[in-house]
Amino acid sequence: MMRALFLLLIPVVAACNTTITFESEVPGVTVHAMRLTTSHRAYVSPESLLPGQKSSEVMILVDDEDRSGRVTFELEKDGRRIALEVESGFKVHGGENNVFVLSPDTRVRHLLLQDTPMALWAESR
Repeated sequence: MMRALFLLLIPVVAACNTTITFESEVPGVTVHAMRLTTSHRAYVSPESLLPGQKSSEVMILVDDEDRSGRVTFELEKDGRRIALEVESGFKVHGGENNVFVLSPDTRVRHLLLQDTPMALWAESR
């Protein structure tokens, strides 16, 4: 009886996974090291993303579910890279695949510069 109950619970537990997928919609650039950093840890996409590509799912641990974090990444254009941070936080919702889309309208900042739309970095750098 207990074994049958345990086997029934496995799909329920497996369905409650929380993940994040990163996506780039910024034309003309490659995005590297997409990262969500919470107060506990950083979740890093292993792939570099070209326009229109999505990363594989990155598993979010239970203690970071329903928490906000900051998204950082490296933008590469014409062989030059710059590290940027998304201006607004991103909240991870527990039990679902969260998707962060980096678009030309996404407001980003550099540590030494003011915030600006992503499109300006992609076009002028």
